[in-house]
Amino acid sequence: NNTISIFHLEKKLKDVEVMTQDLAHDAVTGDKIEDGAVELSVETRAGPPTAIEPGGSGQGVAEYDEGEVVVGGGFESDIGFQPNTSEPDGNLWAVEGRNTGNTELALIAVALCGQITS
Repeated sequence: NNTISIFHLEKKLKDVEVMTQDLAHDAVTGDKIEDGAVELSVETRAGPPTAIEPGGSGQGVAEYDEGEVVVGGGFESDIGFQPNTSEPDGNLWAVEGRNTGNTELALIAVALCGQITS
């Protein structure tokens, strides 16, 4: 649980009292944040392998933890996998597609999960 403390007229604002929509455009930019004040750590999380038979379709998912945000994602698979979608879905990175090859293949969804620390 990250806490950002903002002071105004000697009054401490409550957590989540100031939201993104409350800030003017360019009010907070990289050059206005002190070096080292905020850090982004990114973890790669792979989901379990999903077996897809020749000519069949399947879905693989990779889950990220509470407090993390999805930064990106994708998948690992054998030759013959044709993806239809590869996108965030709630607290998952979900990949759907079909096996166009002649042998069973394994699909593994991969999520890049970020967490901001201050």
